[in-house]
Amino acid sequence: MPKLDRKFKEYFDWKILPEAERIPLTQKEYAIEKRLDVRTLQRWDKRLDETSGLDIDEQIKRMDDSLYDEALRSTNAKMKELWYTRHGLLIQKSVELKVTLDADEYAKLGREAERELREGGFYPQGEVEVQEVNTLLPENIR
Repeated sequence: MPKLDRKFKEYFDWKILPEAERIPLTQKEYAIEKRLDVRTLQRWDKRLDETSGLDIDEQIKRMDDSLYDEALRSTNAKMKELWYTRHGLLIQKSVELKVTLDADEYAKLGREAERELREGGFYPQGEVEVQEVNTLLPENIR
């Protein structure tokens, strides 16, 4: 289920509870806890009032249509990002990559980079050497 559907359904489930049974008690506390803007919840309330006779799936469809219209009209990049995210069209902006190298592999990569920079003419005149540094690390870690 897309994230927006889930958040809206959670809000809808919270909203239909009797006020005394709601945890958190207020809309503001709910917004803080769920990391939503209070204005978003107010817009959802307005749409719930407009579509109170419809089932949840139809309400979500109407919300999605409204979000699409707003994203097209808006110059706000956040609206467009929200719509793209909602439909799984947003490309990840970053990827975490872990590479484990031992000291020999690290030195080899350094020498290769050095050679490529020299061959590509990126070094000023003269030779630049990678100096090996003595280390206190045990032999099995280097």
